[in-house]
Amino acid sequence: MKSWVSRGAGSVIIVIACGALGALAGGCSGSGAGDTGTFAADPAAVVTSDAGTYRVSVRSAPDAVPSRGVNTLRLAVMRVSDGSAATGLELDVVPWMPAMGHGASVKPSVQPGPEPGIYTVSNVNLFMPGLWEIRTTIRGSISDHVTPQFEIP
Repeated sequence: MKSWVSRGAGSVIIVIACGALGALAGGCSGSGAGDTGTFAADPAAVVTSDAGTYRVSVRSAPDAVPSRGVNTLRLAVMRVSDGSAATGLELDVVPWMPAMGHGASVKPSVQPGPEPGIYTVSNVNLFMPGLWEIRTTIRGSISDHVTPQFEIP
C-alpha cells in the first residue's frame, strides 16, 4: 500500500493506492468493522485549524487511515501557541463529500478521550468512494474550524 500526502490551506489530502481486491469488492454503502479499540501509532493526517489556533492529529480505527464504511477517529487537539493539549472543548464533526454535495446520514458522536486534548469520534460513516472532508468545528475559549480530507478508495 502506498500513500501520498498533499498539504495546503489548512487541509491534508491522503490518496491511497491499494491492490487488495477486498477494497474494491464492497458496494456503495460499505461495511467497515468500526472501532477495534486500536488506533494507528502514526496519524493519518495532521492539520492546522483555519485561524491557526489548533493543530489536530487524526488517527483512525480499525485501519491506519479511514476506509470505506464505519470508522472511529481519535483527534488530538493541541494549541499551536504553546503545544499544550486543548481541553474542555466541544467538537462538532460532519463527514462531508464535496463532489456529491452531501454528508453521511448518521451524525458521529464525540467523547473526550482517555488523555487531555484527546477526542474520540465514533460512527464516522464514509460510505462511498471519493474525497471526504471531516468538517470539524471546535468550540471553547477560542473557536475555530479544521477540515482533514481523505480519499476513500
